[in-house]
Amino acid sequence: MKPELPAGDDRKIPEAQRQGELRFRRLVEAMPVAVYVCDKSGLIQSYNKSAQELWGREPKLGDTSERYCGSLRLYSPDGKLLSHEKSKMEEVLRTGVPAHDWEVVVERPDGSRITALANISPLRNDEGELIGAVNCVRDITERKRAEDKVRESQQLLHLVLATLPVGVAVTDRAGDIVLANAASNRIWGNMIVAGRERWAQSKGFWHDSGKRIAPPEWASVRALSEGQTSLNELIDIETFDGQRKTIQNSSAPIRNAEGLIVGTVIVNEDVTEQVRAEGALRQSEDRIRLFIDTIPTMAWSVQRDGTVDYLNQRWLDYSGLSFREYIAEPTRPIHPEDIPRVLEKWRASMASGEPYEVEMRLRRADGEYRWFLVRTAPLRDEEGNIVKWFGCSFDIEDRKRAEQMLLVSHGQLRALSARLQSVREEEATRISREIHDDLGQKLTGLKLDLQWLECRLEQIAEQGLRTELEDKIISASNLADETMVTVQRIAADLRPAILDSLGLISALRYAASQFESRTGIGVKLKLPSAELNLDPAVATAVYRIFQEILTNLARHAQATEAKVSADARNNILRLVVEDNGKGCLSGELRSPKSLGLLGMKERAALLNGNLKIESTPGRGTTALLEVPLELKTV
Repeated sequence: MKPELPAGDDRKIPEAQRQGELRFRRLVEAMPVAVYVCDKSGLIQSYNKSAQELWGREPKLGDTSERYCGSLRLYSPDGKLLSHEKSKMEEVLRTGVPAHDWEVVVERPDGSRITALANISPLRNDEGELIGAVNCVRDITERKRAEDKVRESQQLLHLVLATLPVGVAVTDRAGDIVLANAASNRIWGNMIVAGRERWAQSKGFWHDSGKRIAPPEWASVRALSEGQTSLNELIDIETFDGQRKTIQNSSAPIRNAEGLIVGTVIVNEDVTEQVRAEGALRQSEDRIRLFIDTIPTMAWSVQRDGTVDYLNQRWLDYSGLSFREYIAEPTRPIHPEDIPRVLEKWRASMASGEPYEVEMRLRRADGEYRWFLVRTAPLRDEEGNIVKWFGCSFDIEDRKRAEQMLLVSHGQLRALSARLQSVREEEATRISREIHDDLGQKLTGLKLDLQWLECRLEQIAEQGLRTELEDKIISASNLADETMVTVQRIAADLRPAILDSLGLISALRYAASQFESRTGIGVKLKLPSAELNLDPAVATAVYRIFQEILTNLARHAQATEAKVSADARNNILRLVVEDNGKGCLSGELRSPKSLGLLGMKERAALLNGNLKIESTPGRGTTALLEVPLELKTV
């Protein structure tokens, strides 16, 4: 210690007293509390080492600038600057009344601040006169920081508890509630304090059984007595204000540093509405499931990973399998030939998330396979993620049989049509030949007879009769010529000889020229220069279709020009006819009354070909015929 406590003349103090004071001074010097002594005027007279550390420097003894610790700036805990003349030290020196636990913030010369707790005691002489004061100052900065942190933690804890939607309560070892947040009071309709009385008066029932919960069975009691942690026990309660609620009750023991149970924490969550909603949802699902089980459609649901989690009763009855048997072997009911195709399509749908539709054969319980249309669609959440798949299987066996019968019937009709076309062409060829040969010969003979008669007219003497017979012969000869032209035209229409003798390209040129001369509609041709080596049936069908196209053009198109082109590439014969007529609507082309169009398309189909007709009102019509060059009979 620097200059020591006032003690008078050391030479007059007995040795024992001097030794005692020395020990006291050493004790004060070693104290962790700052101690300094002021005289009655407030000037520092002495101090210990801890006071120097608190100051941050060595105080100046007897210096008026240090009066009442004037070199230090003092603040109240709320941050207000304090006047040294009105400080506690000045007050004690003025009144002689001690000042205990004076909290003050000290700003040291280096600018750092500490929080200190000062105890100032007046110092008196043997006569009781006030001669100064002793100030003991303890640095409580760390303690204040710790207290602030604790206070902040407690404030945060209370804030969290106040905002939690679940009830939280804490009990002591006796079970009395020492802390409960607003949600806890709200759930229970207020709380009672006494532990065992609370357990006895609280009305709780196990949700599953409805049995009353006895006092020892409460989770908080088990936590206190057995150290048991209980989580989310579903119980029904009757609150203290008479309401019925369902809560999830959890409790855990609170242990001290030695591991001894000193209380419990209780967490309650009001799930009344959730439980009611879940109950209503279960009832709704039960009703829906009952409905699905009774409908005459096989239905199921599939989890997001593709695992089937539900099959309705219709499905189980049809397959004769239990749900467990089906899960063990999902492809068991599917026809072996259909499995690869079905699995490939299902995996593609799972990957893309698109609805799934496929036809497959499913085995019935008696072993018979029937055709089904299987449809599956995904159920998505609000974010668009797939949560489940739902599907139905529709028995289409009767439809498939009808389709097969229709295909067979259609094939038979097409074969019949092909045969009729063939017979018709054969008959037309025969009639054409008979007309050409028989009528042509007879008309030629008639022409010769008329010429013979004309040569014998000179033998008739009477001029009037000769002139009259000559006129008749000329008229009959002209009629015979016209008849021969008509016979030739009819024979050509029935079966143009040029088609058999020269080929399709020449026949198309002949038909186009005849059409042009008959209708006045110009025809521009773009045809191969060489003839095509075609099967007679192909050539005949193409020619007849071309004739029908020209006939429709003349009747309906109101065109002034037509363009005809043909080529043979990649083993396909293409014939295109375009006109500049009025065109028509697409619905008119599909009309069942358009028998000419149906006939042309059927002729093309018999050749495994295709006839496309496109038309736009005001922009003409285009007919495109494509047939393979190799004939494949139906």
